[in-house]
Amino acid sequence: MTEYILAQGADRETELRRLSLLQRYQDAPTIRGLETVGVAEGWRCLDAGAGAGSISRWLAERVGATGSVLAVDLDTSLLEERGNLAVRRHDLRVDALPEAAFDLVHTRLVLTHLPEREDVLDALRRATRPGGWVVVGDIDFSEVQLNREDEIFERVIQAYGAISRKSGGDPQLGPSLPEMLERHGLADVEGEEFQTYQRGGGAVSAILGLTFERLRESALEHGITEDELDHFNRVLADPEAGIRSPSFWTVWGRRR
Repeated sequence: MTEYILAQGADRETELRRLSLLQRYQDAPTIRGLETVGVAEGWRCLDAGAGAGSISRWLAERVGATGSVLAVDLDTSLLEERGNLAVRRHDLRVDALPEAAFDLVHTRLVLTHLPEREDVLDALRRATRPGGWVVVGDIDFSEVQLNREDEIFERVIQAYGAISRKSGGDPQLGPSLPEMLERHGLADVEGEEFQTYQRGGGAVSAILGLTFERLRESALEHGITEDELDHFNRVLADPEAGIRSPSFWTVWGRRR
């Protein structure tokens, strides 16, 4: 069984900063998807791979005192139980979920990292009650582009894909999600692609910089040099640089 390439480990502070930025950047499109499927008071929800918990907390407020949210993750140290929000340590690859127990199952930036993503999606589908909704968010990292030619920047970006694939991940999973959900028997599948173009020094730059800070050793093992990583970070901080973000897909489907 491969390990998550961005597992918190000893670098918890950097990962918390990265997750906090990701939440601020990606919560809006995620919430649009959740509102589209009609999450309402009294719903029972599962947030699978809850990270630092922003969507778990949003769901808990949305479903109210008559509803419930179960937030699960391999590392729950960034999650906190409160009221109708419960937290459990759970490995989606091997730990069983209750069958047909939830009105909504949500997962974000999880399947891209898992060689077992087909089995995990099937388990998430089975955990959803008939008529309930599965909402999945994931990226296409190959969409990252710079507004000028820069071979070093491109080389570092391509290293992410190689590191992900080496661990059995799919760094371009996002656009495949609609077909993936339909293949698993979900109905009424729809989705949204979200992408931004920002100047260097913005949120996208910060997320990319922290991602490669977490992956520094893996990047060096892949053949990226310290000088190349330093150059990459200088570009990220350059206000003259225009950076197209990874595309982020939010896709939803209903269990038959």
